[in-house]
Amino acid sequence: ANMERWRWMPRNLGSFYVWDDVPAQKVSVISDRKVLFHEKMVVGKPETPTPMFSSKMKYIIFHPSWGVPPGMKRNELLPQLRNSNGGWFSSKPSASAVLRSHGLRVTRGGVPINPDSVNWSKVNISSYHFTQAPGPTNELGIVKFRFPNKHNVYMHDTPERQLFGDRERAFSHGCMRVQRPVRLAEVLLKHDKGWNKGEVGQKKRRGARVKLSTPIPVHIAYFTVVVGESGKLNFRRDLYGLDRRVASKLEGRSVRMSSLTSKRANRSSKRKKRRIRRAAQKKKKPFNPFASLLD
Repeated sequence: ANMERWRWMPRNLGSFYVWDDVPAQKVSVISDRKVLFHEKMVVGKPETPTPMFSSKMKYIIFHPSWGVPPGMKRNELLPQLRNSNGGWFSSKPSASAVLRSHGLRVTRGGVPINPDSVNWSKVNISSYHFTQAPGPTNELGIVKFRFPNKHNVYMHDTPERQLFGDRERAFSHGCMRVQRPVRLAEVLLKHDKGWNKGEVGQKKRRGARVKLSTPIPVHIAYFTVVVGESGKLNFRRDLYGLDRRVASKLEGRSVRMSSLTSKRANRSSKRKKRRIRRAAQKKKKPFNPFASLLD
C-alpha cells in the first residue's frame, strides 16, 4: 500500500521542498536531502482528513484574516444561525450575537450584511462570506502558508498551543497547524529572498502578504511505513484507515489489515483476544494467538 502511494508522488520532489508527513504529524523542510526544519503539526480529524497532494507554495501571509470554509459554514455555523433571531422575549441569541461570539463579520458580493435581517432558514449560505479579522484570537494565528489547491487547505499558526502537547494531533478540519510557524517562515524566506530574522520580524510586526519569488514545492504525504537513515523500518499509525482501502483496491477484494486505526480498535482487539482465550480454555484446546486475524 505504501509503495503504491509512492507511485502517486512526483518523480522529482525538488531540491528544496516542504514535506508534510500526515501519519507522523510532522512538517519538514528539505534542502538537497538535508533537513533544515522539523517540527510538530496538527492534521485533520478522521472525519475531516488532510488530503494527499503536491502543490507549490506561493504566498506567506503575516497576520492573515480567516474566511470560514464551505464545510464549516454549512455544518457548524449555519445550524447556530438558524437557531437565532428569537426576538425581544426569546432566550435565543440574535444572529449578530452568534457571529460576534466567533469574531466574524458577514458580506455578500463584497457588501456588508446585517445578519439580523437575514432569514437563515431559507437562504443559501454558500452565497455569504464570513471572515475573522487578524488578531490574537484569529484561527490562523500569526502566519499562513498558502499553496493554492482544489481542497482549500493550507498550513498556518494557531492560538491553541496546547494541542501540540498531545502525542496524537488529529484535531483540524483538514488544514495543517505548525508548532513554530514563524521559524518555518524564516527558513523559507531565507531560501527564497535571502532575508534574515530581522527582516522577517519586520514583516511579522507590520503584517504583510509576501509573494515568493520562486514557488516552493509542498508535498502532503501519507506513509505508514518508512525507512530511517539506518535502514530500519518504522511503522506509523494509520490515522485514516487508508492502508486497508488501498490494499483492497490493489487486490480487487476486501483485505483486512493488521494495523489498527484507533485506540478504540486496539482495545477492542485486546478484548476479542481475551474472549478467544477464555473460549479455548473452556474447550480445553490450545490457545491460538492468531485466531483473531483469521476470522
